[in-house]
Amino acid sequence: MKTDRKNHKSGKNEKIGGISGWRRRGEEDFPAEFDQVKGYEIRQKLRPSQTQKKQQAGSQRKKSARGKKRGPQQDSRKKAAGRPGRPDRRNSRQKSSPRKPLHTPEPQFTHLNPVADYLPISRIENGVIYTKDHRYVKVVEVIPINFLLRSAREQRSIIYSFVSYLKISPVKLQFKVLTRRADIGRHMETVRREMAQETNGQCRLMQEDYLQFIQQICSREAVTRRFFLVFEYEPWSNARRTDEEGEAIGALQSAVHTASNYLRQCGNEVVLPDNEDEFTIDVLYNLLCRNESAAKPLPVRAKEVVAQYLANGREAEIDHIPAGE
Repeated sequence: MKTDRKNHKSGKNEKIGGISGWRRRGEEDFPAEFDQVKGYEIRQKLRPSQTQKKQQAGSQRKKSARGKKRGPQQDSRKKAAGRPGRPDRRNSRQKSSPRKPLHTPEPQFTHLNPVADYLPISRIENGVIYTKDHRYVKVVEVIPINFLLRSAREQRSIIYSFVSYLKISPVKLQFKVLTRRADIGRHMETVRREMAQETNGQCRLMQEDYLQFIQQICSREAVTRRFFLVFEYEPWSNARRTDEEGEAIGALQSAVHTASNYLRQCGNEVVLPDNEDEFTIDVLYNLLCRNESAAKPLPVRAKEVVAQYLANGREAEIDHIPAGE
């Protein structure tokens, strides 16, 4: 009995986690780790919080800054003691060299077409679209394949190749599909020429039936589709760039080269035109002016715009007509 009482007293007064005075009850029910956790919580409560530390550090900085401040008399003495006749180079440099703006302001241009003012396109150079909010965009055309005519093995390899490209593709990537009715005018003309040269009457009847069949199908189902990839240059966020335009052009060209290599494994081909600027303008013309582009091709529309500029007495601006027109 005496030994039990001694152990009980020592259990009351023992230290828990380095803090004395904590009395533990029912020690047979709780493991030793519980005492360590409880002691850690008590120590955390006794320690000053982070906000208190920040306040103390801020007050010490203010005191040191006040002690380092000089009075106006000392400043005036130092200025008077300086060498006369020599201006302050630092102030002169700061005044003479103002900060350069990140983007030079573009000159204002009045368009003949009022809709062109609402387009976010500034100009098109090197096959790259320069937007008014200082972005760089490039559009390329991809020749499609008939996926359903391929075997199961070929379809599987095409899917894997396309997935592997998506893993390394740029973040800002867009797939655009341009759908419009099929133009069967040339095919109809060739059939009519063959009918004129045909001497057999039965063959002529068959050709007439064929023409009617083509007209019926084309009025309901015949469409053509063009597929495009749209890339946008994404600059590094924490880096200062001196030649952002050159880097954007190089990055977009490398993105197009990578896409052409991976899509070639899928059986697709990326169209690389001789004149990239003309190709980009033609794509935008077909996307933005669906009805007009179907009736008037791009060369005809360009001649009309030039004639409008000449009629308005703006001959000096013919070589610099914006792409929005």
